[in-house]
Amino acid sequence: MAVSVSGSKKKRVSRGSKSMSGVVPEREVVLRDALVGKVEPENLNWLVRTADARKFLAPDQSPTVDFKEHLSKTVIQLTSHDKIASTRATEIKQEIKNRLIATERSKLDEKWVDYTADVIIPGGSVFGLGAQLTQMISPPGVLIKGFLPLPGGAMGPLQATQKTKVGDVIVSINGAKVDTTNMHTAMMTLNMIAQVAHISKQNQSLSLRISRFERASPSALASVIKRALEPTIVSKLENSPLIQAYAQATQPVFGVELEYWLLNRSSVVSEIFAPYERTDELDELFRKHGYSVKGQEGLLHKELSCEKMYGLFDVASLLRKYIDDGEVGRGRNKTSLKTAKQVCTAVISHLKKCLAK
Repeated sequence: MAVSVSGSKKKRVSRGSKSMSGVVPEREVVLRDALVGKVEPENLNWLVRTADARKFLAPDQSPTVDFKEHLSKTVIQLTSHDKIASTRATEIKQEIKNRLIATERSKLDEKWVDYTADVIIPGGSVFGLGAQLTQMISPPGVLIKGFLPLPGGAMGPLQATQKTKVGDVIVSINGAKVDTTNMHTAMMTLNMIAQVAHISKQNQSLSLRISRFERASPSALASVIKRALEPTIVSKLENSPLIQAYAQATQPVFGVELEYWLLNRSSVVSEIFAPYERTDELDELFRKHGYSVKGQEGLLHKELSCEKMYGLFDVASLLRKYIDDGEVGRGRNKTSLKTAKQVCTAVISHLKKCLAK
């Protein structure tokens, strides 16, 4: 028999109170009430449908189970899920902002510049290169994290060249290129040469190829950030339903198969960004033909007195279809438009025919 939820004493109620979804309605009311004020309101409907909530809401409970204790434990579990979901939502929104900034920043004239630094490690030195080093993935190499404070304010061999800065990356050692497959070996090589200098009491020479990132000016970076975080764009991306799906993916709804790709933040961010990036790519292509896609005068917003493309789309709706889905079907037995270049070529050809009439 199911147990009612009114009062501290267990009372038998009819199995007829069981809902069609396989839960006790009274229990769900009590659980929702217990969660109000403890979890984010937008997460409440999701939380009561998770596996942990389902255990509490199930009609067949052991008569030895204390109702209040079971309710308390369930609330603690669901509150924990809510905190994790809120944290994941916050993190992915920050990642979206980072991606927006990186996209805009890529348009600046910032680049990695390589140069050579000849280094001599003094014989007998116990300080090696006098720097903190770690592995760097992009560009692949050995990152200079910092310089060691030496006695008397002296500079270590790497810093003494006057050619290196914190943040530089060693990309070649004595002509041997450092890449993703041999970074660990490169670190060991630098350490070994330092040990040889210390033990042999003889100077050791190194020819290092250094890569340094040349940044834009602070004012240019500030302008990029302001442009990238334009409220309308940020709001549109942050309203993607994929953010909530990602946030809640660690505790899927009971009986619903988990889409494991939602556990990968990078994949979710890329999926959210796809329409934004397709719009930018289209705009760049169309500008070469004297048109724009974005803005009030862009093709996405301009009404053209042309016949429909393939008998299915006007220009604006075709562009929106590609931006949203990454593909445009052209009707039965015809190949789809699957790249921005294909879309641009098709639309420009259509516009030329339209304007020629």
